[in-house]
Amino acid sequence: MYNRIIDDTDIKNVVLMCCAVNEIDLSALEPLELINVRLKELGIDLSLSEVKGPVMDRQADKVPDLAQPGSA
Repeated sequence: MYNRIIDDTDIKNVVLMCCAVNEIDLSALEPLELINVRLKELGIDLSLSEVKGPVMDRQADKVPDLAQPGSA
């Protein structure tokens, strides 16, 4: 995915569908934060869609940048 994003300068947004995600633990959160940082460096927004309420509630304190729509 990362190579495709680097090669295609028209990409401005990446959306991860999270409808099947029930929990995000630390082993998943750290790479997700790194992906977000790398995409930001390229001027690309990362958004999470269909995040379940409890997942969003628990992650909002840990990664405020990912918790707000349009701020990733």
